[in-house]
Amino acid sequence: MTGEPRSLSALIAWYRDEVDATIPQRIHSRDTAEDGDPEWHSAFRRWLTAHPAAEDRDGQLLSPLRYWLWRVECLEAKSNGRRATFLANLAYLDFDWKRAAVYAGVLDHGAAHDYAVASLRRLWLLMYVVNKDARGVPVTVPTEPARPKLGECAEPGCRARTVRLRCTDHALGT
Repeated sequence: MTGEPRSLSALIAWYRDEVDATIPQRIHSRDTAEDGDPEWHSAFRRWLTAHPAAEDRDGQLLSPLRYWLWRVECLEAKSNGRRATFLANLAYLDFDWKRAAVYAGVLDHGAAHDYAVASLRRLWLLMYVVNKDARGVPVTVPTEPARPKLGECAEPGCRARTVRLRCTDHALGT
């Protein structure tokens, strides 16, 4: 994908591609466990049980999308936000944004549309804009380390701990 997706359909197409590229397609192996249930495929087990910030030998995130979904959840923990729930439900509900919004507590159709656009856009911005290289060019794979050094946001009055000059909310202008 080139450029920022703007419409809801473009954002959903981008998110579907990210989910499809992230989650291993094969869930079960052909073996059965001792209790008779099917065994998980080794790639799926690694993906499911690894920490969202897990890195490979080269220091790259194993699952950038999973990491940023986890970060959305962490950022919202104090505010009781529901974006992470909406984004997870969107994938679980076959990218039906109306049903995902209902599960997130957004019942009005117009508000659900706006909520879907805002949630997906925020995830896109976190993955591609907030995380820029030294030249200011968006990187396609987040490079934030699993255990970054934390400092305070440079925004006056903000006490958020961040690895960047500004916390995510101020970097996104929210």
